[in-house]
Order: sequence, then structure tokens, then C-alpha cells
Amino acid sequence: MKISPKSSIYQDGNSSWISLSTLARRPNLFTFSNRLHFHLPKTTEMFEILPRTTHSAKLKRRVPIKRTDFQLSKFYFYLLKTLFDLLRFFGFAPFYADTTLGKISYSSDLCYGRCIHNWLWMTAYAVIVLPTHAVQLHLASDDIQSFRSNKSIIYLVLGILFCCTVTLVMGTVILNPSVICQLVNSLLKYVESFPVKYVSTIDPVHERLKMRLFETLILITVGSMTFVISFVFIHCFLHPTASAYPTFNVSKEYISLPIYLFSCTWFSLSAFASVLMIMAILMFAELYFFYVFPVLRNEMKLGKAESRYKTNGLLREPHHLVVNWRAQEILLKIFNVEIGLIIVPIQGIVTAIVLFCSLSVVFQWHLFRFNTKILLTGAAIWITTGWSIILFMTGQQYQVSIHTLESWKSGRWDGKLNRNYMLKFKRSCRPLGFGDGKRYVITPLKVLEFADSLSSNMFRAFITYAEVLGV
Repeated sequence: MKISPKSSIYQDGNSSWISLSTLARRPNLFTFSNRLHFHLPKTTEMFEILPRTTHSAKLKRRVPIKRTDFQLSKFYFYLLKTLFDLLRFFGFAPFYADTTLGKISYSSDLCYGRCIHNWLWMTAYAVIVLPTHAVQLHLASDDIQSFRSNKSIIYLVLGILFCCTVTLVMGTVILNPSVICQLVNSLLKYVESFPVKYVSTIDPVHERLKMRLFETLILITVGSMTFVISFVFIHCFLHPTASAYPTFNVSKEYISLPIYLFSCTWFSLSAFASVLMIMAILMFAELYFFYVFPVLRNEMKLGKAESRYKTNGLLREPHHLVVNWRAQEILLKIFNVEIGLIIVPIQGIVTAIVLFCSLSVVFQWHLFRFNTKILLTGAAIWITTGWSIILFMTGQQYQVSIHTLESWKSGRWDGKLNRNYMLKFKRSCRPLGFGDGKRYVITPLKVLEFADSLSSNMFRAFITYAEVLGV
């Protein structure tokens, strides 16, 4: 029952996801890296599609299903392909959508070298260039009060924190291209292959509303990122000597038209590609919690009436529960070990951005123009809300997985052998949670801990700011 190299389609770190005809020819529900050693049954019956009759569909007031009912919209795939093409063009990610083979692949040639080069430049800009600008601002100020009242420090600090975030995310993506391909292809394949194998009937109205809500959230994400990109473009070209830009503290006499266009275009396109990367990550997060998380919460949890499930009873048999649980467990294990290490640093950066924006708004409100006030207030609210939603949803994943495991005790297993097998398997399972793969796991209390730490740190910062600077 060991996964052989021939049975794994992760030979090169890439797998198929677009074409349903391609998916139907593959027996594995999930695809895994052949560096991991897990044991799965070799039976082919476990993934057979059971016949669905119109009679059983009418009893539940549903309609017979078709393969096309489980395909994601063309808009999502088109947007995803466009994002990967743009990121590859700008040299911020080596991935591309291989429509011939139906998979996400990555380039290991000149494009990968460009990505490494841009990542090193972004790292140097975040840890060397921008801190140098801060020192120049401090030395140019007469005293601490003039330095505090200098509005250029606002954009400089926000630029440093934003570049640090991009550096962390970009480094994780570029240094682990095969892992990213594994996660993306597995997720996209699971979303389309799982319903084909297990869903018996669907409610067209519910599915239509779910798809519209999903696409609405995608559009909101695209709109928010477009606003950020537009602001950076306009501000960079209108204020090329601002503290967060490469031509800071350069006399206007030495800024010729070519230098002006090159510096503004380079920084704007870098910010554009960075925002595109964050947008792609948010799109995959929304896909996971819309289509994978409900399987764990609604379909794998036992103890309900059979009429409340959308999937057939085959999923709730011991063989299939084991395989589907291990599939999600392996997916999260790969994510936590390879990518989850940046969760804690990103939360620290998020906290720093919110604290800085809040301090600036409270103590320097009268110094800012209307657009700066909107920027700082909107950034604090939007970032706090977004990160709280992420912590809440990932915490719910952890809590729901515990309830699902507990529900297996009340399962009506066919025979004592199956019951003992499931109880033994349950003891080997751990709750499905996001984290860094070691000590940090996002539980339902993490969002409350984040709110508590944010409020307490904000209170301490207010007191320190008032005492030290005499406000």
C-alpha cells in the first residue's frame, strides 16, 4: 500500500488540474510529493463513480448531476492564468499555466534567475535602502519634534513594512517552486474531482448562489488590490522624491526625464507585481474555504441524517473516510512545513502596520491632508479586518476537525472489525490546523489573542508616545 513513483504524478512537482477529461483518467484523489511516504489502499473501487438515478434525485428534490456542474467558472481560470502570466513576465514568480497538459508548471531557466534577481533587489531595498532614507530624514530634522511632524516618515514606514512582507512572501514562493505547484495543482484538482466521485445530487439554486458569492469575493479582492495599485502609481509619478521611492532626497536639478521615468516605472511595476502575488494567494485561500473546508464540516462529520448530506454514503465508509482525511492532512502538512513559517512574521508586520497607522491618526490628525487621513484609517481598518477573518476561518478549521473526529465515535460501522479499525485510526489523527509545522497552530482563540495583543500594545504605545514626546 505504498505510493510508488509511477503512481504519483508529482514526478516534477507539477500535476494536472484544468481538464476534467484528464482528471477522469487519473485514479488518485489527491497528488502528493514523492518525498513523503504515506500508505494508501491500492484498490480501484474506492474512487469509482456510482450511478445516480433520476428517481433518487427526485426524492430529494434535486436534479441529476453532470460533470460540468462541478467546474469552476471560466472567469476564475482566466483570472488565475492572467495573474501567473503577469507575475512571470515581471519576474516575480516562475509559474505559468500549461493549458496543453492542464497543470501549473514552473520554469527553471532564465525566468527563475530573473525571479531570484528581483527578490534580492527587493530584499536589499527593504533592509538597506529604505532604512538609509529613514536615517537621512532624521539627520535632516532639527530635533525630534520636527522629525515627528515630518509627514514623509508615514510613507517611509509603510513602505518598509510593505517591502518586508513582499520579501517574505516572494522568498517563500521562489525558493519552493515545486511545493507551490504541488499545493496549487492538488487544490484545484480536488475541487473538481471530489464532487464527481462522491456528490450524488445537487441543488442548482444553492450552487448558483455559492458560485456568485465566490466570484463576488474574488471581485472584491481584485477591486481592493486595484485601488492599492492605482494609489501607488499615482503617488509615485506625482511625488517621485518621496521618502519611500528610489529618488528620495535627490535634487530636482539632477532628475532628468529618463531617470524620472525609469525610477517611477521600476518602483510602480514592482509594487504592481507584489500586489498581484498577494491577490493570487488570497484567491487560493478563498477557493480552499469555499470548496474544501465544507467537505470536512458537512460531509465527513457523522451522526446526521443521511438526507442532510450532499454526498453519497460511500464517503462515510471506513475506507473512504481514511483516504479523504489523510488527503487533507497531507495537504496541510505540506503547507505548514514549507510555507507556514512566515505566518508569525507576517502577523508581526500586520500588528506593526496597524499600530503605526493608529498612532499617526490619533496624534497627528491635524497635520495630514484628507487623502492621508483616508489612507491611514482605511489601511488600519482593512488590514485588521482581513487578518482577523483569516485567523477566524483557520481557527474554525481546527475546531471543526476536532468535532469531526469526535463524531466518528458514534458512527454505525458495519461490524466490530470496522469499528475497531476506525477507533484505532482516530487515535492516529491530529486536528487539521494551519501553523508553522512545529509549535504554532492557529486555534479558534488566536483571533481573540490577536485582538487582545493589538489593543494592549496600542495602549502601551499611546502611553509611551505621550510620555516620551510630551504630547
